[in-house]
Amino acid sequence: MKKKLIILLIVLVIVACSFSGCVGAIKSLPKAAMARLAVGGAAAYISDAEKTYSDSDTLPWNWMQAYELYGEKGTKFKIHYEGNAPVDLLILDAKNYNIYDRALDSGRYTTKINGKYWSDRKEVNIAFTQPDNQQYYFVIDNTDLFGAKSGRSVTYSLTLN
Repeated sequence: MKKKLIILLIVLVIVACSFSGCVGAIKSLPKAAMARLAVGGAAAYISDAEKTYSDSDTLPWNWMQAYELYGEKGTKFKIHYEGNAPVDLLILDAKNYNIYDRALDSGRYTTKINGKYWSDRKEVNIAFTQPDNQQYYFVIDNTDLFGAKSGRSVTYSLTLN
């Protein structure tokens, strides 16, 4: 019963965020029995047995979606992204995510953004090992800021484990 309640809570939070446009996230920590799932500022907990998170959505043209990657140094993330048009995908630490966010707000890309990039992709498998204990973000960028210029809404699916 408790597991069903947790899953129901997670689904409700995800649905609420999909309507409000807030940022989603997940990752269970490798050595913990429980892990934090953060979605748009709300938090729930999932068991270590539920390591896979899947999402699908439509990202409007000139928008981005960010997923917070919770973990500690050495946490391994496997990310599979698939969309119907090319986008830019990034993994950024908190400092570079803020630089990226300011570049989106201003419409100008003037400061170097350090991170990992997969430009102009419809599909990609990413293996990312967290190098330190900082906060990281997986970003789906459907803007003209970098290489991809889809010029339309992109329907995508994402799996993190």
